[in-house]
Amino acid sequence: MKKVKVFYWTNLRWIQYGMFSKPDKPPTEEDMETDYCKVLETEIEKPDSYDGEFLDYIFYILNWKPQRWIKERPFEVQHMSMSIGDIVSIDDKESYICCPTGWEKLNFVPV
Repeated sequence: MKKVKVFYWTNLRWIQYGMFSKPDKPPTEEDMETDYCKVLETEIEKPDSYDGEFLDYIFYILNWKPQRWIKERPFEVQHMSMSIGDIVSIDDKESYICCPTGWEKLNFVPV
């Protein structure tokens, strides 16, 4: 079991991360306060039947019936399923931003 926190962007600029020239840097801790909203905090275990990596499993479950995991979507959040620019924190030790092709590790862990 891993402790997982998921933060969805509330500022549309982050859906462009990794696709265009702006924004050209990953979000900072300051951006987390203004541009993100925590939508999920839970413990998740990747089933043995799932072949991929843990982060890919998180992406999978939050795109296939995300309402099973996210019971109430905050008003500020404009999307329900995980998308580019969203952030996943694992065990309060490491965090990653969802990119067009994979994940990029961030140098901070959001709270």
